Amino acid sequence: MILIFLLFLTIVSLNEDLEKRMLHTKANIINVSGGKDTVKIVKKLREIDPNFPIIATGGPTEETVREVIQAGANAVTFTPPTNGEIFKE
Repeated sequence: MILIFLLFLTIVSLNEDLEKRMLHTKANIINVSGGKDTVKIVKKLREIDPNFPIIATGGPTEETVREVIQAGANAVTFTPPTNGEIFKE
């Protein structure tokens, strides 16, 4: 059996030292979950390293997912509707 371990680094704010966290870590993938700043964080990370794997939260709409992809995320998580939104219909 071959085991593969991936180390994820999560970034949630533009106030973090993005370059230091990205370049001086042993992470294999960066996870960006910065709420309204997610697109800005992904763009900044792409300026630092255009090839580092990034997964980012895309929010609840196709438009917000598209923005995160255009910013440079390699993979995007979609925020599903809440139970209240589902049962409202």
